[in-house]
Amino acid sequence: MPKIQSKKRKISADQISKLADRNHDVTQFYSSGSMQEGFDKIELMPSVQRVNVDFAVPMLEEIDFISSELHVSRQSLIKTWMRDSLDRFYQNKKNRIG
Repeated sequence: MPKIQSKKRKISADQISKLADRNHDVTQFYSSGSMQEGFDKIELMPSVQRVNVDFAVPMLEEIDFISSELHVSRQSLIKTWMRDSLDRFYQNKKNRIG
């Protein structure tokens, strides 16, 4: 695997991704989950907190049916729907305030 020489220049996450896609070693750009100082910072993984949510069985059956129809996991579907609902909430709030 060829190694890319590190230079003190700005490089975007997209550029690093393209290098990784071409099997270049991109570990030089990362230190403790973020890009090294002197480079644009990116967060590799936002902090995550596990939560438990209780669903009524009929609702869970609907979620499972839809997730199988879409070929995605139940968790992915729920997270996608939650993000969509939060986005709509903030957009509606912005529209009400003006």
